[in-house]
Formats: sequence, C-alpha cells, structure tokens
Amino acid sequence: MKELKRAEALLRRGDYTCVICDKDRVLTSTKKGVAPLLERIHNGDDLRGVCVADHVIGRAAALLLLHGGVSAVYGEVLSQPAKELLEANGIAVEFGTLVPGIRNRADTGPCPMELAVENITDPAQALPALEAKIAALRAGLAK
Repeated sequence: MKELKRAEALLRRGDYTCVICDKDRVLTSTKKGVAPLLERIHNGDDLRGVCVADHVIGRAAALLLLHGGVSAVYGEVLSQPAKELLEANGIAVEFGTLVPGIRNRADTGPCPMELAVENITDPAQALPALEAKIAALRAGLAK
C-alpha cells in the first residue's frame, strides 16, 4: 500500500483532484468529477495495478476504476455504494469520509453521473453510459 499512501499524500498536498501512482509513474489531474478517469481510459493509459487517490469517489468513478483494473483506491469522500462495489471486486479501499451517496455540485440532488450508472453492474457498460450522459449535459448547457 506504499503507492496508495503516496497518491493520498500528493492529493492532500497538491492542487490535484486525482492522483494515479504505481512504482514507476505519477499521473495527476485538476479536472473535476469522473473526467480524470475518463481521460486516462481514452488515452489508453494502463491502469492495471495502479493506486488512485481522488477527492470524490462515487459509484460512477468506482465502475471506471474497476474497468481500468486498479488495485487500490483512496477517496477523500467515498460513497457507501462505491465502497461496497470496490470491495466486492477485491479492490483495497481507504477513505476520509464515507457518505450515503454523491450529490450534484449544486447539492440539489444526486450526482448525474451516479444516476447514469445506477442500474449498471458491468464496468464495461459504465463507460458508454457516462459518455452519453456527459454529451447530453454538454448539449443542454450549449443551448
């Protein structure tokens, strides 16, 4: 778990929202939401066996982490559904604060990414569902 502790320390020390570590590399992001994980997946970065520290990890992020094949996760804020999903799939999980669910940025309801995957259990199905939701949100903002 040395790499997870390193990722967690970098997350806390820097202005990062997401830190990905293994013994040979450190990848960081300041993007919000699931964007850092989607970006890494789209870039073809090999996430198998890496450790990830993120400010907020809900079920949507957990499905992406499973899709990538990570080995350990730290969430400054972690949802109970994400914790259960990750642990059920053998991923080591640590967290700062455990919450019942992830809320949208305005705190008026559930996070739209969480809603997009609420009935999805297969990590491979989460990726297109999240991409479709993001595209729909962007289209709505553009109008």
